[in-house]
Amino acid sequence: MKLSRILILLSFTLLFMGWLQADTVDPTHFFISLNDDGSDCYNGLIVGTTTPCDGVDLGGWGPVIGGVLQGTVNPGCPEEGCPTNSELTLFGPCIECFTLFSEDPTAGTRLGGKSDPITAIFTLVVDDNGNKAFDFQNTIKIPITTLHLTFSFPGLAPGASLPLSCNGGNAFDNCGITASSDGSVNGTILFSGGHVESTPEPTTWILLGTAAIAIASRRALRRA
Repeated sequence: MKLSRILILLSFTLLFMGWLQADTVDPTHFFISLNDDGSDCYNGLIVGTTTPCDGVDLGGWGPVIGGVLQGTVNPGCPEEGCPTNSELTLFGPCIECFTLFSEDPTAGTRLGGKSDPITAIFTLVVDDNGNKAFDFQNTIKIPITTLHLTFSFPGLAPGASLPLSCNGGNAFDNCGITASSDGSVNGTILFSGGHVESTPEPTTWILLGTAAIAIASRRALRRA
């Protein structure tokens, strides 16, 4: 009888451990979407969910189709502090000024998802629809507090305007964006105030599970 109780407790402990690792709001997992609404596809699914993507979602990063955004984990903040201006509009050189609005290139982050391990330096490749979603897990052993992305667009047409925006979501408190349009559009996105925790070592899960079983077994022996 006592052995069966221990086996039952062990089963529940392993189940609980698996549930933690698969939880879609696990703070050790996060995703970056180049569409702020999170509608980009990741492996055929809407990011952070198990729902298949429905149709094609055209993003606003069309000018950099096939382009690469360079990312750096935990670069810290500049001396003047992390930027918090989450919206910016750039204008092309004015010859005969007219207004030509481009669809917003937007970047956002959220917690959750089953993900690929992130590295200290990483790249995001824009897909053929001008968007992309990237799902990551923090395996670098320390919490992620800041995230820095750099991007480059071709030069703006005369009189054109390009709105840029970003959103830290529930993964970061703030998001700031800076860019210039001299010849081409070069910019940076800096997420700060991060809440992405480090993934516990496998041995940590084992120790937690073993401790839980030991405590429950001791209580069972006392009751017996």
